[in-house]
Amino acid sequence: MRRRGVEGGPPRRRGQAVLLAAAVVLLGLTASGVTVALLQRQQQRHAAETLDRHTDLVHRAVVGETRRYEDALRDLAAALAAQENLTAADFAAITSAVTRERLSGATGVSFAVPTQPGQLAGVQAAWRRQGSTGLRLRPAATGRPEHRFAVVSRSLDPGTSVLGRDLTESQQSVEAMNLARRTGAPAASHTYVLLRDRTLPAEQRQLSFQLAAPVRVRAAGRAWDGWLIMAMRGRDFLAQTLRQVALGQVRVLLLDEDRAGVPSTPVATWPARAPGDATGRAREVHVPVAQRNWTLLVRPTAALGEGAFASVPLLAGAAGVLVTALLSGLVLVLGWSRERALGAVAEATAALHADIARREAVEARLRRREAELRGFAGVAAHDLKAPLAVTGGRLELLEDELGEGLSPTASQDLARARAGLARMDRLISDLLAYATADEAEPRRERVDLGALVAEVLAERSGAAAEPPAVTVGALPTVVGDLGMLRQLLGNLVGNALKYVAPGQRPAVTVTAAAVPGGWRVTVADRGIGIPADQRAIVFDAFQRADGARNYPGTGLGLAICHRIVERHGGAIGVVENPGGGSVFWFTLPADPVAGPPADPRPADARAAEPARARNGTYAGAG
Repeated sequence: MRRRGVEGGPPRRRGQAVLLAAAVVLLGLTASGVTVALLQRQQQRHAAETLDRHTDLVHRAVVGETRRYEDALRDLAAALAAQENLTAADFAAITSAVTRERLSGATGVSFAVPTQPGQLAGVQAAWRRQGSTGLRLRPAATGRPEHRFAVVSRSLDPGTSVLGRDLTESQQSVEAMNLARRTGAPAASHTYVLLRDRTLPAEQRQLSFQLAAPVRVRAAGRAWDGWLIMAMRGRDFLAQTLRQVALGQVRVLLLDEDRAGVPSTPVATWPARAPGDATGRAREVHVPVAQRNWTLLVRPTAALGEGAFASVPLLAGAAGVLVTALLSGLVLVLGWSRERALGAVAEATAALHADIARREAVEARLRRREAELRGFAGVAAHDLKAPLAVTGGRLELLEDELGEGLSPTASQDLARARAGLARMDRLISDLLAYATADEAEPRRERVDLGALVAEVLAERSGAAAEPPAVTVGALPTVVGDLGMLRQLLGNLVGNALKYVAPGQRPAVTVTAAAVPGGWRVTVADRGIGIPADQRAIVFDAFQRADGARNYPGTGLGLAICHRIVERHGGAIGVVENPGGGSVFWFTLPADPVAGPPADPRPADARAAEPARARNGTYAGAG
């Protein structure tokens, strides 16, 4: 009987264990499914909110840039109208501030005047007397009662010019000029291919647009009613505007939708190629541009969309299934400890939910901080630098208008104002470079350090109070980002030339030596030096050595160098230079196909170097 009792117990316990295990499986799968659903819903909500924030940043960046371009056109038109007798030289001087660096996408500026068919010879002769000696009016056979010729022009495209061209060849250009004449304000054209670009291969053409501002000038003894024209390439404009804002998180399509009954025309897409785009619904915002209306379509990329963290719900679900399987197996094996097993299940499930909640909170805070920092970098680049550029331009106009009538005190005040703007511009540029140096992915290419150092020395030496003593050793070819390495060497060489005791001649020595896996480059100077107890902190942001506080600077130069070297997988440091000064060193990966560096100096200079080194002098190179 005892044997039967013993043998009769386990089946009942096994049945109870199976039922209990089935209940555990059901509850575990349900909990895992709910967790996965909640995570997916949270991801969808987060992706939508993040896309909204990026859309707002993109919208503000494009609106701010278009307004800056309109303001620049108004300022230039006002400067032309203020001339008593406008000449080609005056036009060139006034529009000299129009550069690709300040106004990305701009191809040039022109002053166009309306001309009747019978006035061609007179208009051409009048503007030739004003200095536009190469002017030859070329009327187009458009059938229009009025021609509109570019009589003075400044092109930013080498080898191309619209001087003397009849702008009525483009219907879009005519519409923009008519709208500007009718309203008395700058007007944008619809998108089209610029006249100068129509000879390019199809794959090199860009859709472009034109800004036209009405202006009345005096020249050749009469008043001329005309237009100041600025042509813009859409893709170049959008790329420069969004490079520091979008950061690869979104893809932006700019559409021209300001024509009734005409399908939307794409002005530009950024980036030009964005593999792995998410299929999420695009955000649509409208942008007013010089009396026209454009539309921005902002769509998330895979880096921003729900796919960026798609594995999190799957991992959570897999973890839930695994935990459920383990718990159900434990119930089946240990049916007699049902209560204890159920307690373990409850404890494990609660711990899993708590851990997921904590990680979600931490990830949300990190993503929010990251988005805020990137947003700040974009705002600093466009919303802070644009007013500085406008203020600087107005100071230049004020000085040009007053000329010699300025008192010495007023001239000093203007100089101080320009110096203050320059310092603010440097600080903003350094802050932006420091904020983006840790995010930008270096472009891997072969960089000849010898040629790069020569360029940097040529640029930096020209600004020194007296010619520095320079020694450049044999420098290798490395693999890295050309722009970042130029900034790295520019900062180190600039410091060597700047931080010099009064009355002492600046000196800099650049050498390199092979190390395992790459090269160790050194930049040595004979400057004021860095105390030993402060060498560990000078590469931190806003940290400056005690001796450098009497020299201008933002405290970000060496911090930017540190980030650039880290992005290249190297290290950077500073040691004392025997005899005075500092020796900055950094490592870079080697070019796997390049041999040892060639010494760029002639043989007699290399033979004489040991004697000069013993005497403590530097060879004049660069």
